Amino acid sequence: MIVGPTTENLTTVRRLRSIEYRVFEDSDDIHDLINTEVRRELEADLESMGRDPSDDALLNSLPKRKWRLEVVSINDVRLDPLILNSSDVKTGRKFAERLKERRLELRGALEARRAVIWPIVLAREENLLVDGYCRHSTLLEMGIPETYAYVGTSIMR
Repeated sequence: MIVGPTTENLTTVRRLRSIEYRVFEDSDDIHDLINTEVRRELEADLESMGRDPSDDALLNSLPKRKWRLEVVSINDVRLDPLILNSSDVKTGRKFAERLKERRLELRGALEARRAVIWPIVLAREENLLVDGYCRHSTLLEMGIPETYAYVGTSIMR
């Protein structure tokens, strides 16, 4: 995720279980991040899988959620099998293969204390991982039991 200098100035660095996180504390700041940067990334991911982002129920629910920073158990996070089993329609590259490569890179950086990561993003009702598959799988592989997460709860509008 690419975040500009203005965004970084609003964040705090927190440590949890030897991992450093760059976090937003304010619900409105989290909402803005989710609905700009994370949304843009998710739209690109859906398009690479040959799916229309405008038809994606989860993506369309993001602005209708109340977001907050929480500590969550890694084992309570549910993964989306459609994402895990997906492939890039242009290259044929499997998501799981690319995830393994990225996980090795991130683990090396975290163990060497060269990385500060963002919280994962969860939809509260299903505890479904919306963003952060590499971060989640790396922490799981490292035996880290909990992580910071931006958790979005559906609200009526």
